[in-house]
Amino acid sequence: MKGAVAVFRFTVPRSKSHYEVEYCCVTEGNKTGLFRQISGYHGEIKVDPASGTILRIAIQADLRDSFPITAADLSVEYGQVEIGGKNYICPLHSVAIVKAYTRAPDMGSEEPLYPCKGTRPDNIRDMPIQTMINDIAFRQYHLFRSESRILTTSDPAPQ
Repeated sequence: MKGAVAVFRFTVPRSKSHYEVEYCCVTEGNKTGLFRQISGYHGEIKVDPASGTILRIAIQADLRDSFPITAADLSVEYGQVEIGGKNYICPLHSVAIVKAYTRAPDMGSEEPLYPCKGTRPDNIRDMPIQTMINDIAFRQYHLFRSESRILTTSDPAPQ
């Protein structure tokens, strides 16, 4: 798209959020489990001011360095796609970025998390962090269409 765009920035505190971050698999001792946390978040929405069409949504979870996952970011770009001779606004590209400690700390706690139960590193930020990227291109959209007919008791049964 060429021309001006409107960008709206937003912040949602954890106390008002329904945004749940999930990350598998967190290790505690010899057990592996799922890290699940309601998180505050912030981001922006890019809009075409002429049509009101959303062009991009970006969200960043507000996570603490002491959690086993330190970043959960998502961006989705939208654009015009022709499907069955008509134009629709659809997702075109998405990128999700997650940063997590490679030796996952203790699960399910608001307290600082450490690589092994009963140990405490001098500086939790010195633990190695792995960055994972999921880069998706949305292509090959297809038209799906169906027809239906509602029959009442007075209608004859279909042949």
